[in-house]
Amino acid sequence: MKWIVAGMGWELGKEAAREGIDAVRKRNEPLTPEQEKQLAEQQRAEAKARANAEKAAAKAAVKAERDRKKAKVRAEKEIDAELKALKKKM
Repeated sequence: MKWIVAGMGWELGKEAAREGIDAVRKRNEPLTPEQEKQLAEQQRAEAKARANAEKAAAKAAVKAERDRKKAKVRAEKEIDAELKALKKKM
């Protein structure tokens, strides 16, 4: 039984090593023109998505700043109105 388990472990290890070697070989193979085209399209799509995300983040930052300014002005107006009301009471 011990030898059967050891043999199975050997086979599993050998298979894992083959898969690893195949992956490295595949990564080092030159790309076909079709694969290069697909890779270029994928890179363009990723760059466009990044640019869109950055643009959206910039828009959100501008909107947040504008909202902060509006809130500040609104708060100042409320304070002025309360101050006027207190002055009228006196």
